[in-house]
Amino acid sequence: MITGSLQIKKDFYYAVLNLKDVKGNRKLKWISTKLPVKGNKRQAEKFLRDKINEYENKIVDYASNGLFADYILEWLNSRKGKIELNTWDSYASVVISSASPYFKDRKIKLQNLTAFDLEKYYETLTERGCSANTVKHHHANIRHCLNKALKEKLVQYNVALAVELPKDDKIYVPKYYDDIQAKKLLEVAKGTIDETYLLLAIYYGLRRSEIAGLVWENIDFEKKLIHIGQKRVKFGKSDDYVSKKNKTKSSTATLPLIEVVYSHLKKLRVKQKENQLYFGNAYHIEEHDFICRKPNGKRLKLGYMSESIKKYAPRAGLPIIEFKNLRHSCGSMLVNAGMDIKFVQEWLRHSDISTTSRFYVRVNMQSKLETASAIEKALSVEC
Repeated sequence: MITGSLQIKKDFYYAVLNLKDVKGNRKLKWISTKLPVKGNKRQAEKFLRDKINEYENKIVDYASNGLFADYILEWLNSRKGKIELNTWDSYASVVISSASPYFKDRKIKLQNLTAFDLEKYYETLTERGCSANTVKHHHANIRHCLNKALKEKLVQYNVALAVELPKDDKIYVPKYYDDIQAKKLLEVAKGTIDETYLLLAIYYGLRRSEIAGLVWENIDFEKKLIHIGQKRVKFGKSDDYVSKKNKTKSSTATLPLIEVVYSHLKKLRVKQKENQLYFGNAYHIEEHDFICRKPNGKRLKLGYMSESIKKYAPRAGLPIIEFKNLRHSCGSMLVNAGMDIKFVQEWLRHSDISTTSRFYVRVNMQSKLETASAIEKALSVEC
């Protein structure tokens, strides 16, 4: 039960409600009645009663009648504008297409939602072929949603905290190219518009979004430096948009321009200026001067980059890997070349060295096993 009292501040009545925060600590909420003290006490008392009833009814309405499916949609809408559009879009794909319909079909009310209900939902996701990591993403959205309900006093506790998530028994071993394979890929792409982003992915381990977000201002030809600090991502079915900066400080870095990349970018800059003169008014002018463009000036879309390996790998006699694994190729080549794991972390801009170790210590161990095998073979004697 919510209680409250009237308080006076600057000759006006205020309704002060006794609420509780998420941890159950007492929290006062001051609401202005906009009523002067003189001659308005009765009206102020009615205002206080109405506010208490409003807050209590809000709890009762959702607790007794509100469906969890409807509330999670409200939570989703409340996040719009508070987080990056592509992040909100990923939330929406989980909530609108999966979570809300599932719980709506079962007519589970917000107050009646249990950890068992959530675990059954996660079981259906697993049965549909979703990985343990995908299930965790669904769970994270639901947990955040229920935190909001807890803050609003619509539930007594967050049942998501009691859920036992499915374990991921699979050990992720990234596929990658070694130095010889990477050279073959670059050789078949040489002279094409795809060469630029393949060079950046292999030599610097840049993510697709980071390559797409690179503009010519990020390149300092005089000092031979490349600045990585922004990305371009896709929102829903719309075209790409530019994110001002990467999420974490470690994702932002200034690195030396490797000679082969420096030489390529110098020639590319000249070529793009020639293309602009050739196409004239038909040349596509962008708000941002992106590095990766088509001859007519249009920026290369993210999906186009992802498809490139499917085109060039067979020509080079290589297995097809995902574009993101060119980043792993860069990391594995650094580790196998004997570079310190801390240096690899900084080059790839991992926020946590444990991420670097998790991916590349295994790669290094494979190299050691191959070396051991070679030594054994070299020193073996016939019995």
